[in-house]
Order: sequence, then structure tokens, then C-alpha cells
Amino acid sequence: MTAISHQEADHFLARSISDFSIFLLFGADQGLIFERSQKIIRSAIGTQGDTMQIVEFAGDAVTADPMILLDEANAINMFGGDVRVIRIAAGNRSLVPALELIAQTPQAGCVVIIEAGELKRDALLRKWIETQSFAVSIECRADDPKDIQRLIDAEIKFARLSIDPDARDVLGAMLGEDRLSTRSELDKLTLYAHGQNAITIEHINEILHDASALGVDAVISAIFSGQSAQVVEFVHKALHIGVDINMLIAVTLRYALALHRCRADIDNGAPFDGALQMLMRQVYGYNRKAEVSNQLRQISLVALEQMIGALFDVVRKTRHNNSLGEQRTIRLFLSLSTLIKKTK
Repeated sequence: MTAISHQEADHFLARSISDFSIFLLFGADQGLIFERSQKIIRSAIGTQGDTMQIVEFAGDAVTADPMILLDEANAINMFGGDVRVIRIAAGNRSLVPALELIAQTPQAGCVVIIEAGELKRDALLRKWIETQSFAVSIECRADDPKDIQRLIDAEIKFARLSIDPDARDVLGAMLGEDRLSTRSELDKLTLYAHGQNAITIEHINEILHDASALGVDAVISAIFSGQSAQVVEFVHKALHIGVDINMLIAVTLRYALALHRCRADIDNGAPFDGALQMLMRQVYGYNRKAEVSNQLRQISLVALEQMIGALFDVVRKTRHNNSLGEQRTIRLFLSLSTLIKKTK
């Protein structure tokens, strides 16, 4: 039985993991699952490995045709490299029949990474993985305050900085929503403080409380949550702190396109958890997971297509007149948020 707890996982992944060919990453922290999946991939194909050595599947596809996994595991890599990596977004589907086919004829030079959500100890997938000598399950739960402090220490030490005690307390309280989000915020902070001796509260306030970014996020949140009453207020605030109107429209369009792609995948049978994870990567939504999840679940493709059409129309018009005007922007965003509200 090989089951790695959350506390043991980083140490486990830091040493040789070549004894295993199937890895199950499960838990509530999708950002941490992604980070640990990347570590396994680097261990398997090296830092110079080709992305063509990596194949991704949705759990639905593997469940519908278990042979597809065996065929892919046996495929010859046409683009070089000794190891193939198969990455599966499990969702809520049962992958055991497909995995049993591989177990009957273990494949050399093939690593399978399964990314799942929270799984109870008696979940069929966990039970199967943990009874195979060539497979391992790795828990990825949300970081607790001690985990966060360890991450802060490691990143501060790596950047050859120190941190004031009061700044450490404030920083620790701000982090922890998601591992990728935590690392991203620490990267921004250490880069901002580069060349100085210590990180202070002033550094945290200046770089992690960026007014323009918060202003844009507030507008996007109000539009795609159908909160028409807040749209006007947040647009005024964003423009007041210097956010460019055309940039605000461009960000809204990118967000709508990302939602549309992931919503279309779900409607075509992809698992919700996998689509949500992809969406959060595209829009960097790890700090707003519950909100982004609700938007992906509730907004229809039809509504998104209408939004995208309206936004593209505005973008085309700005090519002839680069200044839209505050009132036109507000009317546009109000109409979009009203459209979203009607679809809920």
C-alpha cells in the first residue's frame, strides 16, 4: 500500500519516484495538484523534455473507451524522448477498468498522472491505486498556517531576503487560498523587494494590494455575477484610479472567451472539475474559486456567445475611435450583466 499524506508529499516528490508509473493526485487544492503534477512531469521527462511527450485526456473519454488509455500507453513517441506522460482529469468518472488493462501489461516508459478532486478513503479509485505496487496516491489538501509559513520561509530564503515579523504576520493572513496563488503572490513580492534587505509591510501594501488590478477584478466580478447594481459603481472606481477603458473591455472579452471554451467542453461531456481547473488557470481565478465555479455552472453558452458578439463589436468600433467614453462603457457592461442575470 502506497499512500502519501499531504505532509509527506513534498519530501516524497523530491526524491526518486521512478518506482512508480501511476500517480493519483487528489484533494481540495487544485493549484497544489497542478504544481505537484508538474513536478512529476519534470521528474519523468526532465526539464528539457518536449511537450509532445505529454498527452491529456478527460476522464469521460477514458471511461467511454478504456482501451484508449492502453493504446496511448503503447504508442511510440514520434517526437523523441524515452518517456510518455499521460495526464487525466478524472472528474467523477471511474477509471479503474482502464487502469486494470494497464496493470495486466505494465508499460515501460509511460507515466500516468490522474488529477482528481476530493476522494474519501474508501473511494474505488483510491482503493485500487493504493493496492498496486506500481501506483501511489498523493493527498493535496489546502495549506494550513504552518504550510504557508514554510512556503514564505523557503521563498524568502531563495530570494536572499529577510522579512519583518509584522510583515510576516500580515502576509501569512493574506495567503493560502490555493498553492499556485500563494506562490504567485510570493513571487511578485520577492521580485518587488529585490535588492533590498528586508520585506516590510509597505512592500506588501504596495505590490499585493494593487489598486488597478483590484479595480478590474471588481468590474469583472460584477458583470459575470449579474450584479448590475454594482457595475456602475465599480466602473467609476476603476476609471477613477486610472484603468484604461479599452483595457477594461479587452479583459472582459478575454474572460468571456475563456468561460465560453470551458462551458462548451462541459456541454460536450467534459467533467466539470477538469473544466473549472482549466478556467482558473486561464483567468487566474484561484483567489475566487467559488465565484468562478458558480459562473461556469450557471452561465449558458447562448448568453456567452451574445456577450462575446457585443464585445467584439465594440472592439471593432474602437479601431476607428479609440476613445469609447465612460457612459458608453457603462451601458455596455450594464447590458452584459443584465443578460447574465436573466440566464440564472
